[in-house]
Amino acid sequence: DGDTAGPPARAGIFASLRLRDFRLLWAGQVSHTGALWAEQIARPVLVYELTGSAAHLGAVVAMRTLPQLGLGVVAGVIADRYDRRRVLIVTKVGALGIGVVFAALLVAGHLELWHIYVASFGRGALMAFDQPARNSLIPSVVPQAWLMNAVALMATTQSSMRVVGAAAAGVTLGAIGTEGTFVLIPIVYVGSVTATILMRTADQPAAAGVGLAALRTDLAEGLRFALSQRAIRVTLLLSLLFFTLGVPYLQVFSPLFALEVLDMGNTGVGVLLAVSGVGALVGALVVASQPSTRIGLMLPLLLVAFGAALVLFAATASLPQLWGRYWLALPLVAMAIVGMLQTAYFAYVQTMLLDAAPDELRARVFSLISLDRATSTAGAAAAGFLAEAAGTQLAQASYGVLLIAGGAATFLLAREFLGYRMGGGARGRGPAG
Repeated sequence: DGDTAGPPARAGIFASLRLRDFRLLWAGQVSHTGALWAEQIARPVLVYELTGSAAHLGAVVAMRTLPQLGLGVVAGVIADRYDRRRVLIVTKVGALGIGVVFAALLVAGHLELWHIYVASFGRGALMAFDQPARNSLIPSVVPQAWLMNAVALMATTQSSMRVVGAAAAGVTLGAIGTEGTFVLIPIVYVGSVTATILMRTADQPAAAGVGLAALRTDLAEGLRFALSQRAIRVTLLLSLLFFTLGVPYLQVFSPLFALEVLDMGNTGVGVLLAVSGVGALVGALVVASQPSTRIGLMLPLLLVAFGAALVLFAATASLPQLWGRYWLALPLVAMAIVGMLQTAYFAYVQTMLLDAAPDELRARVFSLISLDRATSTAGAAAAGFLAEAAGTQLAQASYGVLLIAGGAATFLLAREFLGYRMGGGARGRGPAG
């Protein structure tokens, strides 16, 4: 059941789930993501109940994000130096512990605002170490031919829980309140800890050397390798555009469209998020069922398509008069397409980084994506200013056009990159370039 030798490249949409250890990795991620989305919905409600302050809402989010930005590359070094499954177990047990203590303080009536800040920082720090270890484990539990399928199936956990987890959190908040919801979150998370412990992966010997000097050496080695590989350089540059200009559609533009343009009210923010999640799930399943080995070609094509979908969403939301009483269906369909292409694009990014690096450097290379993620904050801030100055529709369309231009530039400036195929990196490396 756990054998990964010699499978056919096309073996069905759920091919990787035939493998025991991948099933456990995937099931653990379902539990992890479900608890995460529930927390993301319940946490701002709790903060607002305690403080009534919008400023604290943003500050708590920043406290959660800060360690992920600062520790991401360090976490990659740790995941390459030590057994990744054990690193995962430590992070998940730590997150479970924080959840249990947090719920206990809340139920006992002793929770204070500073507890929320500390818990948010702790969870953010643990997640910084969770991500590179978890993702770099994928090639260890599936064969190369199924790597794209496995990455896409892992993406289904995020997209499906964006809909199911968020909806379930909304129901539990209404039925049993914030206390009951925060009690349920660690109970759900037990599944992630259990699945990770049950995995059987080959022991990964610890790297030689200890201390800060060894960590700096390992980090420098990962950076040198990444910069020496054209495929990784271009992928990180394209992802820089994706996070700066693409991700703000979720953080900034969707709420603005729901509240100001589409006049859907507070409920509309959740509706747009859910519709995007449905599209993301479809995108992940499409990639899982029909993975392309031509990663170098697919990445800029999907970035162009994603940018065009954002322009389409902005345009359809601006023309209600042409569609009568059914006009709202058009921007919702466009939002689903945006979610679909977003997930498909990032599945190819993850596959490229995992495929292009050898196993001993894989987590360090993958963790570099955390540096690109940091730019989403700047992109979101600029999006807010631009929407204020030029209008929400024009601002969103402008971001989409810039994404189209960035993807198109790849065809002119990085033609060699377009020829990269699965297996062209660590498992069959061509010229570094």
